[in-house]
Amino acid sequence: MAACAGLEGGSLTLPLVGSMSGTRYISAQRTFSCESGRPSPNATITDASDQNGESVTFSLFASHRRLDYFVIGKHPVAKINTSLPLEQQLVIFKSNYLNTAVKPNFRWTEEVLEKPVSLGGKQMLFFVVKYPLPPPDVFVEHRGFLLFRNTEHIGVIQYTPPLGYRDDMPRLEAAIKDFYSQCEFYN
Repeated sequence: MAACAGLEGGSLTLPLVGSMSGTRYISAQRTFSCESGRPSPNATITDASDQNGESVTFSLFASHRRLDYFVIGKHPVAKINTSLPLEQQLVIFKSNYLNTAVKPNFRWTEEVLEKPVSLGGKQMLFFVVKYPLPPPDVFVEHRGFLLFRNTEHIGVIQYTPPLGYRDDMPRLEAAIKDFYSQCEFYN
């Protein structure tokens, strides 16, 4: 079940499935928490949670950050062979995620960058996809993705940057890694 909330000077206007502690969002099943960003009357938080995983999206104007955190083997996109090397698990997860959660929402998509990255000694996969904005499809959007695995969960962070640096890949990578570093995972 999803809920939406607007932040006005740090207060929530509608209930969330998860909870807030100051500016920190805590998922309903307590599998992760992350910073929501500075309070703004134009910011919204949307979340969802069930036995297969959880997600949260922080939006401010045309920029958004989203974390999807799935239970391995339970959610359809998280059906991966955990005996494979981690890099292969992430590539399979990426394919599942793109085919079910990203590509069906756009007339076309194109992967413009993919590379393994490490953050805090943890192996991850970073990639960028471009896609058209709604008709007349004259503008193209870039969205960064960071895939990672923890003990029982596999996750993806999506980041759509604000206007002005949507095709600046080093800046996009730094921003998505920064958001990851503001999250805590409890398994």
